[in-house]
Amino acid sequence: QEFPTGAVTLNGGAQFTTSRSVTATVAAPADTAQIKTSFTGPGAVVPLDCTSAAGYGALPSPPTVALTIGATSGAGSYTMQVCLKDSAGNVSKDASGTPAPVTTSIVFDAAAPAVALQLNAGALFTTSPTVNLAIAASDDLSAPLGGVVSMRIANNTPTFTGPSLPLQATTTQTVSAPTTEGAKTVCVEVTDAAGRTGNTCASIGLQLTGPAGTVTIARASGNFSTASNAILSTTFSSADAKIASFSFGQAPLDCASVPSSSFIAMTVNTPVTQSVPIAAGAGTSSVTGCFKAASGLLTSVTDTVFVDPLDPPLAQLIAPANNSFSSTRTPTFQWAAINK
Repeated sequence: QEFPTGAVTLNGGAQFTTSRSVTATVAAPADTAQIKTSFTGPGAVVPLDCTSAAGYGALPSPPTVALTIGATSGAGSYTMQVCLKDSAGNVSKDASGTPAPVTTSIVFDAAAPAVALQLNAGALFTTSPTVNLAIAASDDLSAPLGGVVSMRIANNTPTFTGPSLPLQATTTQTVSAPTTEGAKTVCVEVTDAAGRTGNTCASIGLQLTGPAGTVTIARASGNFSTASNAILSTTFSSADAKIASFSFGQAPLDCASVPSSSFIAMTVNTPVTQSVPIAAGAGTSSVTGCFKAASGLLTSVTDTVFVDPLDPPLAQLIAPANNSFSSTRTPTFQWAAINK
């Protein structure tokens, strides 16, 4: 005794659907009179009872069935079962001859994958144009049904034209315009097995040089200071937007060796005047300012003056003698310092 054989496909044989509307197409013998269907998921499938008369109806023409995945149903595998019955009442059977439906499945991907990105562990600034990426991606499906399968990386904007790469938790990327300072943006796009994509971007400031600054020692006139207390009043300033802090001291001063705790916060275009101790006595003295960016890069600037802490000495005429007479119209006078 013959029994009807056939097949069913969902969305033309697609492996995935991202829509809750699905179309089943039934391929059945010409003498198929009735069909009974079941569309369930996700999860375990209860076999459809082809021997029960309940639920059979006429084979539609064309042989398609519109299906809907419920609004509250989640991602996963959904199975379509179709029992075929011919005009003689014979039903479809499996390979062993047991009454059974023809079946097929489709994976419903309910949402696009999510991705999070950090550059240099969340740092605000970098001194290298090559940054470290930490990528965390998730999907509503996991293997073997689906999950995130690839990623792409782009600079500046989430416009991805490069090759797809296997998903990596960490990798590196060279930012755009790597020799130019400023804000740099890196974007990552991930794709799941159903072809859905998600992307995100993160930014970091590239600083390649320390901030510019000025150091100005107060002067009495010219390049001279008359400070008599071994203190030089010195003004420090920076018009560089990169400035974050500064430190100072009598030169020579190695800025790289100055402890972080010795740096003072500085705002761009806001001069700060400090009293800088120096070695006592007359002579050349220098003050160095260490200007630091938020990235830690340093610039050293030094100003130098000649310190003369004493007033000019008093002088006493020693020749010619007091109340003496000269026999020439161009006498020679001699003086001697008496208090230096």
